[in-house]
Amino acid sequence: MFQRIKTWFSTWRRNRQVKKARKLWAKALLSGEFKQGKGQLCNKNIDTGDFDYCCLGVGAEVYQKHVGGLNIEDRKWGKSYNDKTQLPPPEVCEWLNITPHGKLKDTKGDTLPPALTDANDNCNYTFEQIAVIVQSDNLKPHGEDKPSYYA
Repeated sequence: MFQRIKTWFSTWRRNRQVKKARKLWAKALLSGEFKQGKGQLCNKNIDTGDFDYCCLGVGAEVYQKHVGGLNIEDRKWGKSYNDKTQLPPPEVCEWLNITPHGKLKDTKGDTLPPALTDANDNCNYTFEQIAVIVQSDNLKPHGEDKPSYYA
């Protein structure tokens, strides 16, 4: 009995932390602070010096702002995060409860479509559309109904 309560509490606490992290991520996506880009976490326009970000790059920036500890390097062509340029570092994935390719995970670790890398780079989802997915209540335990956009 005690173990079940401990497990439930641990899951509840983790879900709460992930929901908070994803809310911060969605807020950043909607803020207008980040110009949307494709192909890498963060690209740099060589002529202007302006940056554009994949939705996962925004997630890495939010992680750095609220948790910290990433080694972010400003390179000629963009930014790297702990030497990662195309996929976020493992600690960012863990904090947001996503796979390296940006698939959201539920409480059992099952992945949910769509992969945010595909949504951002190939399907031309806007940051506003991605923010809806990121904020959705997809942290339901295994066996419960998934959000309607997964139907």
